[in-house]
Amino acid sequence: MTTEEKLDRLTETVVAHDSQIEAIIRTLDRLAATVRTVNSSMATLATSIAAHDQQIDALLTISEENSRKWRELNKRFETYLNTLPRQ
Repeated sequence: MTTEEKLDRLTETVVAHDSQIEAIIRTLDRLAATVRTVNSSMATLATSIAAHDQQIDALLTISEENSRKWRELNKRFETYLNTLPRQ
């Protein structure tokens, strides 16, 4: 194989590798865009989760207050029932 043939073959190999590298770069660019989209979605979800956590905390507070009020009402009712004459 002559030097010229070796250079031609080397050139073909370099061109093929360049094409592969460009394809890999395009793939990495698409993956980077996907990662940015996913990160954005995760940030949105994190905000939603935080809002839901606040709503749940508020509902728990209301539930605890209602439970306390029901216990108080039950005691009052029992007290009232105890004031009625027995039959």
